[in-house]
Amino acid sequence: MQGNRFGLRGSEDLSGAWKALFVLENGFVVESGKLGQGGSEFGRQAFVGLSSDAYGKLTLGRQYDSVVDMVGALESGSQWAGYTGAHPGDLGNMNNRNRVNNAVKYTSPNFGGLPPPVVMLFDETAFVNLNPNSFAGTATFNNAEVNFKYQLTPMLLAGVAYQYTHGPSMPAGSGARCHQVNVGADYFLSKRTDVYLIGAWQHASGYDSTNTKAVAAINGVTPSNTQNQVVTTVGIRHKF
Repeated sequence: MQGNRFGLRGSEDLSGAWKALFVLENGFVVESGKLGQGGSEFGRQAFVGLSSDAYGKLTLGRQYDSVVDMVGALESGSQWAGYTGAHPGDLGNMNNRNRVNNAVKYTSPNFGGLPPPVVMLFDETAFVNLNPNSFAGTATFNNAEVNFKYQLTPMLLAGVAYQYTHGPSMPAGSGARCHQVNVGADYFLSKRTDVYLIGAWQHASGYDSTNTKAVAAINGVTPSNTQNQVVTTVGIRHKF
């Protein structure tokens, strides 16, 4: 449901209303113990900064991009459906597949209970690993999602979501279209431990970016050889 992680975070009160802060967060593969995020020691997050209740927060380093901060939490893949519930290929990065290196991020204080706006600046090396095959060109993808979750009891949460993705037209025909349905249930054994069952079904049609017939490709798993794919995930999560 969430990526495996271990990290450290801390803050220190400075003079006045300011605080110094840091976050170091490591991702790993629980089955083997290998590092995640391409083998980076702190591949999830690594930044330092200053914060103030009155003036907001300024952070520098490897961070989540503004899409993750502003709208990522609305996606079923971020709420309850896990990475297989994200949009195909995590287009739009709402499920936080890619972080931003060398980023300077400013998060404003809350105003009237509204979510704080986020501004990011970064240098030319920030996205250096996002296109390892040096592909060139322009493509536009349209994503839409309807996400519903309900707390059935204090211990049991259920969710269902529908996603639609439409790629650009190709010479052989219309662009790839993906319809995906996610369903899931999460049962809390305690405040820190829960077990979950998640299912995802995807149907693809049209032609993909290689100008061949699109196949179903649920995020984070090997693409299907056909237009349909089903993935089921059962797991346990413990937070400490």
